[in-house]
Order: sequence, then C-alpha cells, then structure tokens
Amino acid sequence: MDILVCVPRDKEEHVRAEKLNPANKQLTHGFWTFSGAPRYTRRDDCIWFAIYGEVFASARILEVKSYFPKGGTHEDDEPEDGQYIPAVMFKTESVLGHEFSVPRGLPPAFRGFRYVRRADRYVQARQTKGLEVVGAQSAKKLFPKSW
Repeated sequence: MDILVCVPRDKEEHVRAEKLNPANKQLTHGFWTFSGAPRYTRRDDCIWFAIYGEVFASARILEVKSYFPKGGTHEDDEPEDGQYIPAVMFKTESVLGHEFSVPRGLPPAFRGFRYVRRADRYVQARQTKGLEVVGAQSAKKLFPKSW
C-alpha cells in the first residue's frame, strides 16, 4: 500500500533540497521518519510527498521498518541518547516530480501520513494524476496488494 506524507511548510526547503534531490550524488537513499512505521506498506510501494495540498514528488520504498538516529540529519549521525526512531527508507534515484492535488477529504493543513493508492488502477507512478485515500481498515484487508 502506498503512503502519502504531508510535509510541514517549515521543512519544505530541506526536503526538496536534501531528501528528494536525485542530483545529490552523495545520497543513494533517503529516510522519512514516523512515530510508528506504516504496517500495511512493503518494499517497492511508493511514498508520495505533498506540501499544503499539492503532491510534488514520489519515490520507491526500499525498506519500511528501518530506523533513523533521533536528532540526526544523516543516517551516519550519532543518535541522541542512543535512540533511533522508525523510518521508511526510499531510493533517491527513483524520485519523480509530480504536480496534482492531494485526495479530496484531506485538509490542506494536514500533517502526517495516509495510506493511498493510485486513482487509476493500472497507471505507473510516472503517469499518475491522482491518488485516493485508503482507510487503515481497508489497507489491512488489501495488504499486501494495493487493489
């Protein structure tokens, strides 16, 4: 099941320049941290990124149950107090640019993640023009397939 992450406005510059910059040759993969790893997502699903109501990028997930150093900005950083937080690792080279609205029903100020699937069943990520929200109970029933 794909996930849609709504990025806070104050992190937009950092996310676009560092996390989702395929031209940044130093990084082969990026991380997005969560309070708890998404349960119904698997490797090769997509992580979609939105800022204030607009989907602007997506990437292929490499690992769902990864961990990132708490308080760090790079995976090689030393964590605060030796603690790590759950994260999804995605392939930086697979980042695609998009320009379409988030699914109906998500307020523009929403921050967090939602399970989603492509609005058109057999469309590749590159050609996607819309997503639909899938509730956690439906995601559980659909997992590991997205339709």
